[in-house]
Amino acid sequence: MNYIKVFLILNCITGLIVCDAYRILGVFPFAGKSHNIIFESLMKGLAKRGHQVDVVTHFPLVEPLKNYNDIINLNGTMENLAFGANCFMGIGHHLNIPIIAASSAVEYPWVGHITGNADNPAIVPNGLYSAFGELNFWQRLENTVEYFKATSMFHKLTEEYQTAVMRKYISPDLPNIREIEKSVSLTLVNSHPILFGVKPVLPTLVQVGGIHVEESDSKVPEDLKKWLDESQDGIIYFTFGSMVLIETLPTDTIKTLYASFSKIKPIRVLMKVANTSKLPSGLPSNVHTMPWIPQSAVLGHKNIRAFMTHGGLMGTTEALYHGVPLIGVPLFADQPRNIASFIAKGMSVKLSLSNMTESNVDEAIRSVLFDPKYRERAEYNSRLFKDRPMSPMDTAEYWIKYVIRYGAGPLKSPALELNWWQLSMLDVYVFLLICFSVIAFFFCILIKLLFNLIKNRTSIKHVSKTLSENSSKKVKCN
Repeated sequence: MNYIKVFLILNCITGLIVCDAYRILGVFPFAGKSHNIIFESLMKGLAKRGHQVDVVTHFPLVEPLKNYNDIINLNGTMENLAFGANCFMGIGHHLNIPIIAASSAVEYPWVGHITGNADNPAIVPNGLYSAFGELNFWQRLENTVEYFKATSMFHKLTEEYQTAVMRKYISPDLPNIREIEKSVSLTLVNSHPILFGVKPVLPTLVQVGGIHVEESDSKVPEDLKKWLDESQDGIIYFTFGSMVLIETLPTDTIKTLYASFSKIKPIRVLMKVANTSKLPSGLPSNVHTMPWIPQSAVLGHKNIRAFMTHGGLMGTTEALYHGVPLIGVPLFADQPRNIASFIAKGMSVKLSLSNMTESNVDEAIRSVLFDPKYRERAEYNSRLFKDRPMSPMDTAEYWIKYVIRYGAGPLKSPALELNWWQLSMLDVYVFLLICFSVIAFFFCILIKLLFNLIKNRTSIKHVSKTLSENSSKKVKCN
């Protein structure tokens, strides 16, 4: 399962502390190209602002950039490396330099144990739960169970193995991976309140959703720009990202899409296809295919009317930024939750790949193209998303420099030293319950004693009265 993409930035400080530029080491071991977009945007943004960045990555820059140095190319290495490789944080701990975690995803449940910003499952749907807004009782119950289950599983799968890896390859004196995680000074996450809802956050958790959109320097090639400009009736942009190739879909599914696309002429479709020779025959004349498309730049074009997507976080964030409504076809991992979030915002419809019929596709396309509410909601949410006091990159740089200047101490949350039952106040609630129970117990005993005392006094009076009456009767008889 696509659990987490938490990687790290190890900040190596050089020069005087009063300087404005620093030397920063970025270690990004995951080999997913779409996820690397976030990290590349961050490191390029730092380099453009005068910092010297040294990067370890699977994806070196194609075009050299001043102050940006790819020191190790991981391409073709570490085939078994998956998400959540927090063992690389041991490098920062060993070098005694500040560690900053950066995530290309939202805050999954176990991220709270790194930041001390554990979510309250009563009001915050966790990153693996597809519900938004106010939760009813059963949703809160399910959300809570999922939260603790996911956190427990992540810790079980990573603790022993990653601790052993750190001690073998970095230093045998390193502490447990859970302790290493607690030393993280700052966590940057690819999220925003408009993406997945409002939640309480600590200063150590900084949401920089949209950073890859604003820092993107991709441009539309002239030939594609000409085609986009000529498409005055509008365009549907269609892609399933870099991991799922459209041409590998079942032939019947592709034929269904052909039939629906041909019905919307003169509206055009721009479709990302890596190898057109693998497409079945019958491609409609209003469909234009390309092996590579500068996605964010295309979504920002005025003639784009809809985005047909698998629901990856990068693409949906770009659509949100540019105010483009979605036709979501979620396939796996976080995609169903992402699309559910945009449906809740009123700017998306959903199709199922396993049940994709011509009528379903026709209805979805007609809804998004011709019902103005989808475009209106998309543009409204776009305004909310972009309206910030600082850009995502400026926000990230500010807090990175803050941590370099002052260290993690001023921002460290006491929650990092508490157990889950302490954070949940269970010990306090149990103590108060015991106190109330003891007080109630003694109160009941006191009431019972008073009742018995009153009862006894009443009985004594009654006996005395009876004896007195009996004595009076005896005197009269005599």
